Amino acid sequence: MELNKVYTGNAIAVMNSFPKEFIDMVITSPPYNVGIKYDVYNDDISVDQYNDFTANWISECFRVLKPDGRIAIDVPCMGMKEYFALLQFSNALLQAGFKIRECIVWVKSHDDNLKEDAIDVSFCGNNTAWGSWLSASDPFCRSTTEFILVAHKKQKLVSSGESDITKEEFMQFTKNAWFMKTNLNPNHPAVFPDEIPYRLMKLYTYKGATILDPFCGTGTTLKIAAKYGRNYIGIDISKKYAKMAENSIGFFNNGF
Repeated sequence: MELNKVYTGNAIAVMNSFPKEFIDMVITSPPYNVGIKYDVYNDDISVDQYNDFTANWISECFRVLKPDGRIAIDVPCMGMKEYFALLQFSNALLQAGFKIRECIVWVKSHDDNLKEDAIDVSFCGNNTAWGSWLSASDPFCRSTTEFILVAHKKQKLVSSGESDITKEEFMQFTKNAWFMKTNLNPNHPAVFPDEIPYRLMKLYTYKGATILDPFCGTGTTLKIAAKYGRNYIGIDISKKYAKMAENSIGFFNNGF
């Protein structure tokens, strides 16, 4: 096991080869099981298979996290197979032994610095999944939000360290609604903005912490970790995405 490296393989199997209790924080967004066309991963499995998959990788995260380790998962509210995704992920965290500390709402908005008293919000994307049009028959709400579940083993960090968050950032990041633009990458169908791992690392870790992303994709989390003085470990089942992650880290990969 090496720090500051991207591993290629099944996330559960790779984590199972790691020692226990050496990661400070997990920051990730797992596959949602909504039929996204990834490079090699099948994102359309049964609900039972997906539940087992979720429980297993979260349990492995619990094992490799330090006794005061933390985890943050970017997830949708609802799944596409008639299940309550937010509840499912919450239950998986609790069953693994975590305690949930926050549920942050990511509002996919063009208005990054939205004022608290604002009425109109400019949403990103062109989602038109309304179901039955102008009818009570079977309407659906458009998804303009996702949720970041933050959980811990122990509430307070045991060790001391150097925080690098500013006063202004602390005041903004400790609000549980984050207004951020979505991100697009022509080489990957599901990426999140740099701002998400940036805020989570600044708020919940000290400089020098080790960050794990078991579904690293193009390496957003890893790039931010390297840039802001954290160690990183990334895992992706796709050799193509793993190589893209290594490239995205670029000159930030200084081996902190």
